[in-house]
Amino acid sequence: MKYVNTFNDGNWLGNLYTFDDRVSTFVGDELTHTTIGICLHSDKKTDNCENCRNTECNARLIVDKDEHQKHMGFCSEECFEKSLQTLLIKDVDWDTLRNNKGGFTYKELRSLIKSSKISFQDAQKIVSDHLQKKL
Repeated sequence: MKYVNTFNDGNWLGNLYTFDDRVSTFVGDELTHTTIGICLHSDKKTDNCENCRNTECNARLIVDKDEHQKHMGFCSEECFEKSLQTLLIKDVDWDTLRNNKGGFTYKELRSLIKSSKISFQDAQKIVSDHLQKKL
């Protein structure tokens, strides 16, 4: 990475994929960087990578940040529908479930199901109503 940024002749295309929380690292500068990623949902050029929020899928997505949020973080309609059935949805800071007492996470909702404080069907209704309203 240091080598590419130090001796960049413009031949490096895209970002450098990393195997840590950064996911990808910008390579080059404003003059030499070339974005090659195409958003899954909109065909816009992007350098952004995310994972599908359906934890059973967890596919790595090249997706514009706004489009990712617009699609609630799912890679497809199939993953969205599957998540409504299983409630295996990853928490993200831009999507918090709401009730009359404030917000809670999908993980917290699954804990409420485990402790029998809420039924699975009631939890599915909460999630479905929330996500349908957002989409």
